[in-house]
Amino acid sequence: MTEKLFAPAKLRDTFYQPIAYPPDIIARMASGYFNNPDCGLYEPNCKESTLAPMIGRDVRAADVSWGGAAGGIVSTPRDLARWIRAVFSGKILPPEQLREFLSFVSTKTGKPIEKVTSEDPRGSVSAWCACLNPR
Repeated sequence: MTEKLFAPAKLRDTFYQPIAYPPDIIARMASGYFNNPDCGLYEPNCKESTLAPMIGRDVRAADVSWGGAAGGIVSTPRDLARWIRAVFSGKILPPEQLREFLSFVSTKTGKPIEKVTSEDPRGSVSAWCACLNPR
């Protein structure tokens, strides 16, 4: 990850650990507080979530490795901005992959489409692109 993603984008404050982050990285992270009182999908007949004791607790030191690609990387807003610039300037993805990344995809079939239609009105582009070019 460092060689292929972080270094080409010149990310200085972005980290990924396959296990819990060490104290020196946790000390640099912003606090985040758990605030989800809802019962989980796998808690049938739930009156109080099994995670209720965590409500209001700072979870910055929680092990995020379980999130893997879905959230195991921690970064700063500055590095996130660097990342976005690097992706869209071609420093991360080869040209063909960048074109695919920016292309429309059917939310029905998952296959590429030219444009959204009345039959497939929910076609979408990459989440990054949608954020940068809202319609």
